[in-house]
Amino acid sequence: MDGWLKLPGARGDKIRILQIINTHLFLDENEILLEVKTFLIYISVLKAVQAENQHFGLVVITGGLAQDN
Repeated sequence: MDGWLKLPGARGDKIRILQIINTHLFLDENEILLEVKTFLIYISVLKAVQAENQHFGLVVITGGLAQDN
């Protein structure tokens, strides 16, 4: 088996990976978890990533994605 994930690019190319974890988003963006509006934090993270103006070959979102039951 050659591997379970193949990304485009020549051998030796570096691929930038962005991982976002534990967003704990609610259906209602005003909901709060442990005194934190998770939606606002999520948007802040996305804006910070966008401000870096980097290209990512792969974006992975893991962990607790949604907080609603």
